[in-house]
Amino acid sequence: MNRLATRDTLDQLLALLPSVGFSDDPDEQTRAVLKPLIERAVELRLADARGNGDGLGRAIELNAGACPNCETPTASSRTPYCCVDCKETAAFVRQIRAAIADGSILNLERQMNFGQKWWSLQGGGYPRRQLMVPAKTIAKVIARDGGVCAICGAPATEIDHTGSG
Repeated sequence: MNRLATRDTLDQLLALLPSVGFSDDPDEQTRAVLKPLIERAVELRLADARGNGDGLGRAIELNAGACPNCETPTASSRTPYCCVDCKETAAFVRQIRAAIADGSILNLERQMNFGQKWWSLQGGGYPRRQLMVPAKTIAKVIARDGGVCAICGAPATEIDHTGSG
């Protein structure tokens, strides 16, 4: 895909994405987390087009034996990444680039999926999934477990799925 088509797709995407905090709707919140990421990608593209860019248009020199994401030394011969987080982040970037290239990033459901993944990669978990659990159900689970965390015994304030079933 050429640069102009990519720029058009990014412009369309920015017009579709809500701003963070704009809505209480979990789906909108999930999509909104992508907006700052896409805005930054557009900024980098514009900087590269002006000749003073810092990344998207230049070749990256990879250090042999170092993680391509964070440059942490890694001795693995099976993967160039130092950890699962770096590997998943690289996969996310590849998926976003492919979705921009084929235009599927403009699909609202695809945006929600990417938003969920981005939230997870940034350490925020899956808030949309948690918001879908009614408060009554959360209260029942906490009461069932005696008001304490089933793992550490601290006072329970939220629930999380930790089992296999």
